[in-house]
Amino acid sequence: MSKLVSIIVPVYKVEQYLKRCMDSVLNQTYKNIEVILVNDGSPDNCPALCDEYAKIDSRVRVIHKENGGLSSARNVALDTVKGDYVFFVDSDDWLALDTLEVVEEYLEKDYDMVSFQRTYLTEEKVVEKGNENAKDLDVSQYIDASFLGQYDFFVTTKIFKIEVFNNVRFLEGRNYEDLEIMHRLFLNMKKVVGLDYFLYYYWKGNEGAITNTITMKNIKDHYLSANEIYQACRKYLEDRGKDSSNIVAWYKVEMSQLYIDYLKSTDKDAELFSKIKRQISKEKVNYNSLFKQPRHLKYILYKIGLLGIIIRVKYLLK
Repeated sequence: MSKLVSIIVPVYKVEQYLKRCMDSVLNQTYKNIEVILVNDGSPDNCPALCDEYAKIDSRVRVIHKENGGLSSARNVALDTVKGDYVFFVDSDDWLALDTLEVVEEYLEKDYDMVSFQRTYLTEEKVVEKGNENAKDLDVSQYIDASFLGQYDFFVTTKIFKIEVFNNVRFLEGRNYEDLEIMHRLFLNMKKVVGLDYFLYYYWKGNEGAITNTITMKNIKDHYLSANEIYQACRKYLEDRGKDSSNIVAWYKVEMSQLYIDYLKSTDKDAELFSKIKRQISKEKVNYNSLFKQPRHLKYILYKIGLLGIIIRVKYLLK
């Protein structure tokens, strides 16, 4: 008997995108799924659309709730899942139709997590999956590879054994919730596999998406989540006698990105800005590890005093 995969789809103000998402979910070539649509108090026609999907496909269940945000919607669904594995799909994104078929062999081998790649799109088009390049990894290896940019920290590009969420839920009220939760999920894993296949299609055309907007709340939450995953994963590796220099290098680059975001924001918080600058400067970085980071130039420009000048000039020229 194939594994049952519970697909959780939070729904809020995505009337124009929901059909595309659900078409890709319900038409998966792998059929043993349950789909949990969580209407998070959406004020448009989404509640009715959700109910219609439940009428036409018995695999779909709908939860209607007051608006509480993405983490709240996911948590409510997690408390009701029946599957062996859980998969989170955002309702403005969509999947390759054979996503679950591709990963089925790894689900049957009882991996705690199957990780793959996502493509960023502003138009609908056919995307080549690329090469599988499957890597059987322990958690320490996966953590190190993630901080080198080989895998991301989004829960939507992963399928988790349901036991991984034992005593773990998303932090409600926090943006950048994926970055915050991953280090807690790592503690419940032993056996993971990383794939290079591009199976998840992330829609960048939704201007209402939380992470597409630079606000002081986003910057603060990003700072908190980045600090938490940095400290927890660094400790995880060092407690096991592993090198953590790639995590330190990632953290420097991430703080440099927050420095840029702060300069772009119209809101200001002098105390937070000081913390960001202090985190960039307080510890030496291994430059061999730094140059492995895809965005290392941002940190270099900060260290030589040019990053702020470049950002401010770009804004003056707009």
